[in-house]
Amino acid sequence: MKTIPSKDRKEWRLLLTGDLNVPLKNFFFQMKVTQAKNQILSGKVELEEAVEEIYELCQKFRQAKYMEEDLDRIFGERQETPVSQTTPNKQVENRVKQIEKTEEKSVKSEENRAQNKEKIIQKIKKQEIEARNLRIKTEREELEKIKLELEKEREKARQLIAKQLEEERKNRLKIAEQKRLKAEQEKQKLQKVTKRKKVVKPKKKSFWGYIFGK
Repeated sequence: MKTIPSKDRKEWRLLLTGDLNVPLKNFFFQMKVTQAKNQILSGKVELEEAVEEIYELCQKFRQAKYMEEDLDRIFGERQETPVSQTTPNKQVENRVKQIEKTEEKSVKSEENRAQNKEKIIQKIKKQEIEARNLRIKTEREELEKIKLELEKEREKARQLIAKQLEEERKNRLKIAEQKRLKAEQEKQKLQKVTKRKKVVKPKKKSFWGYIFGK
């Protein structure tokens, strides 16, 4: 056998379900087939997964000792490749149909898993969007709070500045009033001093003064 038969051939599935009994000479191949059968029976792997694994094994070790001979037996190219002698062809066909139905169920199961996976992905995306929207809303609320706090601080600063300016204005008015009062007081003092001063009038000459020039 120069090439590995297609993995679509039914013999792969019959071999792994136990409906095709072939004595295998390659010990490693025999061990992997037995292991795959047990995993299928226990439900650990699907039939198609096991077929894929065995097919890849044969591709990889096709030059191994007895591998070609074992494959010839499985795929009917040697006389000693019987399906179980007590199994009529009709039963084999029924078994193949059962396998095909199982495969259909497996495909549907895969589709359901894919749909569930898509639902989970959509749910996660929805949760991420909701979380992002909530985060944005929270950030906006925080920004609004910060704006209000800043506005309050600005208002306090404006009131403080206005108060300081008013106090400065009052102080200037007070100082100006004090200066005006002081100036008024100085003026009044000056007026009083001026009134107290006597005006010196020239003496009138007497009669004899005119006569004698005195």
